[in-house]
Amino acid sequence: MQRARQSVYWPGMTNDVRNVVRTCKECQVYQSSQQRELMVQDPQPFRPGEAIAVDFFSCDGREYLVIMDKYSNWPEIYDFTRGVSTEDTVLRLLALSTTIGTPSRLTSNNGPQFKSEEFKQFCKSWGIEHDPSSPYHHEANGYAEAAVKSMKNLVKKICPGKTVKNERFFKALLEYRNIPRKDGLSPAQRLLGRPTRTKLPAHPVIYKKDIRDKIQEADRLAVKLRERSKDQHDRRARKLEQLEPGTVVRVQHHLTKRWDLNGTVMEVKPRGRSYLVRSETGRLYSRNRKFIRPYFPSEDKDNNLKRAGSDAGNRSAGCGRCTHRAKKCDPQKSKNDYV
Repeated sequence: MQRARQSVYWPGMTNDVRNVVRTCKECQVYQSSQQRELMVQDPQPFRPGEAIAVDFFSCDGREYLVIMDKYSNWPEIYDFTRGVSTEDTVLRLLALSTTIGTPSRLTSNNGPQFKSEEFKQFCKSWGIEHDPSSPYHHEANGYAEAAVKSMKNLVKKICPGKTVKNERFFKALLEYRNIPRKDGLSPAQRLLGRPTRTKLPAHPVIYKKDIRDKIQEADRLAVKLRERSKDQHDRRARKLEQLEPGTVVRVQHHLTKRWDLNGTVMEVKPRGRSYLVRSETGRLYSRNRKFIRPYFPSEDKDNNLKRAGSDAGNRSAGCGRCTHRAKKCDPQKSKNDYV
């Protein structure tokens, strides 16, 4: 705008130039990625097994399934020599339920195992609320992502390309479950009410301590840590306007980062952050609001500028500088504003 004002001026020039830039096709396609949104946190769980997160990873030709209890941070890991099916996932979830109970909420990505009709029926029959994250938006499944990172490091260091059913890995997993977290308690203490015995020497009295008071104190600390994490995140985030069904939008490609896919919002997911978008070819995409922008029709720039110049003459009155038809202005003041 500063460069334009050095050359020319007409009433309403700022809005006219902004509209030309906003409707420019190339400008829309090559826009920068949007700033991250304000953090939306899941309800704080207050018992083991109330909420779990599930994710997969691959390492040296093997597939691994990781399940994390959100209350205690207790991880479970299973390995497969072939691809993980919906049946495999359901059986492992049922096996874990016999230990910590049936979860009320389950967070996962949008993998084929979780989109199948079989998995939907499983969640419905067991009374589990399934909350899948949007594709390419891993922050929505942060608990599972953190668990995958930790378990993948253990696998790489101890048994790369091999099964986790060996003594070395079980020993490492046992120690991992006894490491205190930021709230001062380990996953074993939160889940079982006591630390579990490992090969490291420890006095027998530590296995008999009543830690109910410590758990309550750790719960209060965990709430404070969540609030602090949200405050730090939101300092560099902003709220994006919610889009309504029927809105024409541009969708960002997750690799090229170009906004070159046009579509229409068909559905808004319950949280209000994920949208179902139908493209011009009829294909459906599930995307987070971060990857969606409102679409502005592209027009000829020269016609825009010509129309803007003609509209400027219609809007001006009296002194030729005021943008309101019936409003009088001070000519000297207007001159000073645009020197």
